Amino acid sequence: MITACKAGVDAGEVETAADSVHPGVQGLRTGAHILGIGVAISLVSIPLIYAIIGLFTLTAGVIMMGIGLLYLFFSSLFYVSQD
Repeated sequence: MITACKAGVDAGEVETAADSVHPGVQGLRTGAHILGIGVAISLVSIPLIYAIIGLFTLTAGVIMMGIGLLYLFFSSLFYVSQD
């Protein structure tokens, strides 16, 4: 364990990897999950398209994909603006 990086620096002042998470990373991860769930729902509903349930699940999948893309877009703007 490193107690100090250079002379005169206390171990409590050293920034760890967990403390240095870039703002916006969690939003990017969440948006990617929402987008992935939307794609999965859409792919599952394609064989069911002739049934009425397939139409509703395809609509739900496309809406989730849109929400995921918007979430990714705004999170990436926040990520870039925090540099």
